[in-house]
Amino acid sequence: MTTLFYKAFSAITSSLLKLIFSLIVLYCTSSLASEKSAGLQLTFTGLVPNSGYIMGSFYHLEEDFKTGKNGFSQIREPVLSDTLAITVSDLPDAPIIFVSYQDLNDNQALDTNLFGVPTEPYAFSNNAKGRFGPPKFSDMLFTPSMTNEMTIHYSHTSD
Repeated sequence: MTTLFYKAFSAITSSLLKLIFSLIVLYCTSSLASEKSAGLQLTFTGLVPNSGYIMGSFYHLEEDFKTGKNGFSQIREPVLSDTLAITVSDLPDAPIIFVSYQDLNDNQALDTNLFGVPTEPYAFSNNAKGRFGPPKFSDMLFTPSMTNEMTIHYSHTSD
């Protein structure tokens, strides 16, 4: 009877140890898969002083950028001078883009004229520029772990 009990106890203990080991491995691999960058220092230049807010969002996918949906780590910071520096943390360590504008009238939308040309200052990661529209998605892409700081110059409609 003692031998039977010992074998059953050993089997349960062995199974339990395997389960615990598997859970530890699963936890470690999921932590690595969702690794975040330390932080990205963004410095904005060319701002209209004492006017509105910097509004911005990060995107993984080109389709999301084009539709303006599924942006993450949105920012909204008041503009007090012609430059602004902020740190954004918890960004994914994967290729992303950053899109922003200076909301001069605090309506939380990029204002445009009749032809769709922005009437408020705007900017993209890597200071990417477009011709007759937004820049190419590939020109805006960067990886936070490889870029710990970025200076973004704002474009105005007169630029």
